[in-house]
Amino acid sequence: QELTFHLDQLQRLVVPTNFTKMGLWTLGQHEKFYTDLKRNPIAGILRQELGITPQQGRKILDQRQKIQNLSQNLKECLNLLQRLKRIC
Repeated sequence: QELTFHLDQLQRLVVPTNFTKMGLWTLGQHEKFYTDLKRNPIAGILRQELGITPQQGRKILDQRQKIQNLSQNLKECLNLLQRLKRIC
């Protein structure tokens, strides 16, 4: 019972908030998401509302792989926790 409690606590800490999910999704998009604003108007809205400069936009694009890796690591962590909970 104590182990289940701690695993539940770990899961609560690992599950990203909706804000984090949206951020990871946005930052992990393909380069065309940011450059083809007619097909992806949300990118233009985000750039305008957040005041992202072209230089900042390039830096974001440069970090896309790291962001995608982070998203994958979060998913893997959640899957491992669920497997561990089933075993216990």
